[in-house]
Amino acid sequence: MDGKRVNQDFDSSGTIAQVNCAMKPVNKKRWIVRAAFAAFFVGIGVVLSFGVFVAWLEIYPDSVDPKNIYYVLWKHGLNNNMNIDSALVAMSYDVWPVRQVQGLSREQLKIRFGYIRTLDEPTPYLQGCYSTLGAAGQLETQGKRENVTFLRDSPWMVVIENEKAVDLILCKGY
Repeated sequence: MDGKRVNQDFDSSGTIAQVNCAMKPVNKKRWIVRAAFAAFFVGIGVVLSFGVFVAWLEIYPDSVDPKNIYYVLWKHGLNNNMNIDSALVAMSYDVWPVRQVQGLSREQLKIRFGYIRTLDEPTPYLQGCYSTLGAAGQLETQGKRENVTFLRDSPWMVVIENEKAVDLILCKGY
């Protein structure tokens, strides 16, 4: 036998179509049972996934909740229809919001957030986040005004070094 396995039920002279059509009734039944078994569990998986999705929508309906499905999808780049102002508010409650801007250029920030503001454009209160002596903004940027930008009209200040965002500061209560 030279260590080779020989299948006595297989006639190598037949074509593939003949071999498939010549499947024994027992094998056909076994194949149908296995396919039905697999389809059943795939169906269960789809129903459970849909149930989890609906539950997620019901549990976190608020658009400014960082666990809201629309924010989670936007955070991963899968929801381009997200209200950016709501996303910026949700970032306040996010565990690690710096991930949304880290490594992005000014142009990429504009694409992601719609528009950005220079240090001279936001309200005096937000400008104070940078200009207050010893404030986080001045310490992070070594006093260089061009290294600071604000996301839209939000209190989020982005620190930029070497043309890339490196930090994100929430300007409130300073």
